[in-house]
Amino acid sequence: MEYLAISFYQFFRIEGVQLEVKKLKKVFSSLGIQGRIYLAEEGVNAQISLEKKDFAAFTEWKKNSIYADASLKVQPAEEHAFQRLTVKERKQLCAFDVPFSQDASAGEK
Repeated sequence: MEYLAISFYQFFRIEGVQLEVKKLKKVFSSLGIQGRIYLAEEGVNAQISLEKKDFAAFTEWKKNSIYADASLKVQPAEEHAFQRLTVKERKQLCAFDVPFSQDASAGEK
């Protein structure tokens, strides 16, 4: 079998993170996706792998989801890059140690 390793992240406001965690677990499980996905109020950070034959279904789902604007980085892989699917809520996607705001000007504290 042929596999793909995919990463994507996107900063945007996610309302109802716990509900989104449940949705992603359901969708990704149905597509045979394995990986590590972290969700926070400020967005998503994901590294996943899937069989190459399922890539079209994944991109079709993504196109119609809240992740439509996330850029994908895709690489071929000989096997699943992950042992299982993990989807978790995180307090922050990045360790800024200060509240993150998409509206803040560059250099503003």
